[in-house]
Amino acid sequence: MNKKSLTLLISFLCLTSCGHENLVFSPYLFNDEFTNPKENIINEFYHQNDSYGTLDYIDNDGSTKTINEFKDLYSSSNISQTFRNAPSLGEVNALIIPVNFLDSDTSKNSEQLEIIKSGFFGDESCNEFESLSSYYYKSSYGQLKIKGYISDFYNFEMNTNELVDKHSTSVGISRRVAINALKWFYENNKDFDFSKYDLDSDGYLDALYILYNFPYNDDLSKDYGTFWAYVDHSYRGERVDETISNDQEYAISSYAWLSIDFFGDKVKPESRTAIHESGHIFGLSDYYNTSSSGIYQPTGFADMMDANIGDHSAYSKMLLNWTTPIVIDNECEITIEPFNSSGDVILIPSKKGWNNTPYDEYLLLEFYTPSGLNEHDAGAKYIYYLNGNKEKFVYFSVPGLKVYHVDSRLGYFSFKNTNSLICTFDDPNCLAKINEYKTNNTRPYCIDFAFNNDIFKNKEEQTPALLKLLESSGENSFKYGKASSNDTLFKKGDSFGLDTFTTFSFDNGSTPMFDFEIIELNNDLIKIKFLKN
Repeated sequence: MNKKSLTLLISFLCLTSCGHENLVFSPYLFNDEFTNPKENIINEFYHQNDSYGTLDYIDNDGSTKTINEFKDLYSSSNISQTFRNAPSLGEVNALIIPVNFLDSDTSKNSEQLEIIKSGFFGDESCNEFESLSSYYYKSSYGQLKIKGYISDFYNFEMNTNELVDKHSTSVGISRRVAINALKWFYENNKDFDFSKYDLDSDGYLDALYILYNFPYNDDLSKDYGTFWAYVDHSYRGERVDETISNDQEYAISSYAWLSIDFFGDKVKPESRTAIHESGHIFGLSDYYNTSSSGIYQPTGFADMMDANIGDHSAYSKMLLNWTTPIVIDNECEITIEPFNSSGDVILIPSKKGWNNTPYDEYLLLEFYTPSGLNEHDAGAKYIYYLNGNKEKFVYFSVPGLKVYHVDSRLGYFSFKNTNSLICTFDDPNCLAKINEYKTNNTRPYCIDFAFNNDIFKNKEEQTPALLKLLESSGENSFKYGKASSNDTLFKKGDSFGLDTFTTFSFDNGSTPMFDFEIIELNNDLIKIKFLKN
């Protein structure tokens, strides 16, 4: 389950409302113009491919299977409950079903439908930040258009206390509501064209949102449980009671569960939670630390998949196939433009090389500017909680280089989402370890990312992270629970491997193929000099 917990973060200090008395809906209009950041360039200094390579793995039956795209990884990662993430390119239609419980306040249902419509499909001017559609169209450089349908309210025949009493887990509750809601929708919309909501024709809805009409629990001292926001998945045939199971012609795979109250009570809706949860719908992980004991925040809160802030990271956009990296091959100087508008991103491979997929270990360089999808948050003040105390956090307000250490290698697991890694794909003894596992176990193994950002307290130094933002000082204050700041970014004159990170090594035991130094930086461009390590 991907659950967005804000125990550590965030509370807005300065949200403003519109002067209008009523929300006026204006649809977001896709302009069909986009920057194509995926080029095919080869020279003696660097190269960039307009597509990614493939990655093979050994299936349980001994056959070789191939990962051609992000969706292939998740279609294979869980034998019993396959999670099918939505397509991230082209036009995706979302089905949104708002839900009343018996103890919901239904007096504002008509206004809530307008809020939902604006939050999902409205022009950015109708929203506090962006709508779901406008955000993903801009973040994907015009490669993803999210459209969809909002149903009438489904009236679930229980109050929230009854619902909670019937189930021991929050996901049991949300699955019960989601499967019943979809059955109700089928019965009351006989002429609805479901095929448009399964564009990849896999028999599952691409994107389902269940918006419950009940206050979410924002008590920072408690587990959020049922009434929070998360993405979960059901499997075909899952039964929630004696008569209802997930067996519609177009069944539920992943679905988002969030309160309508997350959109706020201002004239302009606040869609950040829906935007973040949609990242999970497309397959992205949380980048904040969800470990109950962990305080290490590997991306310093500065990401949409961390604290619901700004644009998606370069790594996320690589996974979603919105951009491909410039890969350094020889000593050179390279000038790139702001990432949020150009899609320019630089990859420094380890001395073991790069496998031409996002699923490897490398450094990733992204030129951040406080513009585009970052502009609204740039310089905004937030609070987060560290050891029970309030701390201040200001999102990047100046241009600079974000440097990520990515360890996105894949691995074989005896059971998904547990500490049960058999081996990574690049382990030289991988085949022997898989055969040994199959000899001693009857449970089928599955594949997934070898590492994530859920790092236990006092395990920060020895536990690899999936995505780690590196600080220009060479220090790692994030492992103490601190947030990022303008000082995190690399500026003109800063270097990697020369004055700082002189002993940096990858988790795979190798070192970066190149060091670098920033020799020019302004609001429009950054020039970086690369030297062989």
